[in-house]
Amino acid sequence: MRMPAVQVPRSAHARSLSRKRSAAARGAGKRRALTQLWLSLAACALAACSSAEDEPALQPAHAGEPARELSRCAAPTGTTATPHSVQDVVDLVNALPKPVSLACVLETLQRPLKMHATRSTISAQPAVGRRSPRIFIFSDGLVLSVVPAGMGSALLELGEVRTELRTLKAELEFPVRDTLQRDAPFERILYQEGRTTCAFCHAAEVADDRTSFTGAFVSQALRPALHSDRVSVAELSAEVTPCDEAAEPERCAMLKSLFSQGMPIDTEFPDTFQIFR
Repeated sequence: MRMPAVQVPRSAHARSLSRKRSAAARGAGKRRALTQLWLSLAACALAACSSAEDEPALQPAHAGEPARELSRCAAPTGTTATPHSVQDVVDLVNALPKPVSLACVLETLQRPLKMHATRSTISAQPAVGRRSPRIFIFSDGLVLSVVPAGMGSALLELGEVRTELRTLKAELEFPVRDTLQRDAPFERILYQEGRTTCAFCHAAEVADDRTSFTGAFVSQALRPALHSDRVSVAELSAEVTPCDEAAEPERCAMLKSLFSQGMPIDTEFPDTFQIFR
């Protein structure tokens, strides 16, 4: 028969040793916890430093404006922020990270922007009131037009100046997800063989003899008729801050792209452009 184990009372010395070992164990545990805490804090500090280094640098602000983060929407090497031709715009769009938004393209353009805004609705790219006018941007031989809202808000219309009276017409639709072919801006506006949709407003349309790789057309250059339709840069700038990004994300993005790098300059159309009546 097995005898039950007998618990032998420990001596005072043994109990003292046990208490010392327990205290030592607790001390070691505290030291390990403290060491782990310091390691965690060090790891957090390193992560914070790393994150700060990985964040884009801040671009110097214009006078009176807060610094803003450097955007990925900047003209890449080999392209120009002052496009002079339709091909310059195609090259710029193709070099930007995809997908490319229209707001991103506008943000790449050289500042200050030379701008003319109108609330005119007589266009394939009509304004939506004074808060979302049709906006023309002049870039040394090229006229670009956009509208922040409405049926034409996804379009960038282009007029490459050929003479004082005529421009080569082209158009791009955004966002652009793939590489553009060089004929893409001209193919978009073809209505039928030998005619574009631009011809409904722009008279005297003829084939462009400088473009051999596709059908491209030159026609009358026009400018808005009514001075009362004019929307000043100052008036339009007042739309930027209150713009509701949740309700109108594309409109807000476009307005910010136009004003985020300084005030544009109110600019007149060339007098030689025919008034559209």
